[in-house]
Amino acid sequence: MPRSRPFEFYAAQVDRLMERQYNADPSTRLLIVLGQLGSAATHRYHSPEVNPKARPYGTPSDDEESVGHILLQTLFYAHVSDMNAERCLQMALGDPQASFSGGLLQQYIDHVRGLTDRQHVVDPSERLLFVAQHIGKAVTHGYQDTGINPKARPNRTRGKEERTIGDIILHTMFYANFRGMDLERGLNAALRNLHADDWMRIDSVGNEYLKGISVNDESVVGAAYVDPFLKRGPPEKSAMQRILVASHARPEVVSYFEHVRGIVTDHGGKTCHVANIARERGFPCIVGTGKATEVIEDGTNIHLNGSDGTVTILDSISEFSKAIARKERQKEDGRKPTHRKKSKRKK
Repeated sequence: MPRSRPFEFYAAQVDRLMERQYNADPSTRLLIVLGQLGSAATHRYHSPEVNPKARPYGTPSDDEESVGHILLQTLFYAHVSDMNAERCLQMALGDPQASFSGGLLQQYIDHVRGLTDRQHVVDPSERLLFVAQHIGKAVTHGYQDTGINPKARPNRTRGKEERTIGDIILHTMFYANFRGMDLERGLNAALRNLHADDWMRIDSVGNEYLKGISVNDESVVGAAYVDPFLKRGPPEKSAMQRILVASHARPEVVSYFEHVRGIVTDHGGKTCHVANIARERGFPCIVGTGKATEVIEDGTNIHLNGSDGTVTILDSISEFSKAIARKERQKEDGRKPTHRKKSKRKK
């Protein structure tokens, strides 16, 4: 996507995406914001400067994308609550007359950088707590809504709620600034992820082979290492090729790459965490198969075919050998395989 998009562009994209989202309930949308905040906090906790002994969790681009998701999901919440996102930002800045109409997102980012010199807290972890604080306020506003809780005492005005949403956006920008992130790149990554419907559950049929989304053209044959929620930890390194089979690969899948030869997931799309990493590394990976963890048993030989996105369950060593042969023939660009006579073993 091109850079330096207007802020209005993201608000318009939210309007379009709402037609494909399964839930327009404000309370649910706010829970999604909380979920993205939790993801950003986990990235921060696992960063080497904060916790040198923590295991790897995602990549810097994943970190940027999680912050982009906080902003986008906050815009979703504003949309379903009939709020004007720009007005929310104006109120949070304390300048109702500020106009960014037709301006670039970079103007907001530059404004935040200008305010940074006046802020007394510059530690990124504490800035993330400020984001959590204002999300907590938004939750309180939502709970006190008479449409949700008719018996609740008054605890808000529309203006206060709009300012709270603006504060979430601004403090997320502060956090990104202190972390040295490219906020617009994170927003664009989050937007691509939503357009790819990576959040949707994928269902599949058939037990002999599974069809998914191939990340690249790489193929591999090996023994399945079934770990649906990445609780077992990476397998021990051995001569046997292992292929990770997971429900959905969370950012901690990074620690598995040195221990397996390929990855298969039930859910996910072309822009999910594991797909991005596998694509960068030229690593065999097929996502979105629907039910790989249900039909593939641990230790079963499987064949990942990157050319057509299929995962074949092999039931014998002979089939295992045939799959390797087919893989080699694919590399010959359609040429007929040459048959060699078997040499007799010397007794």
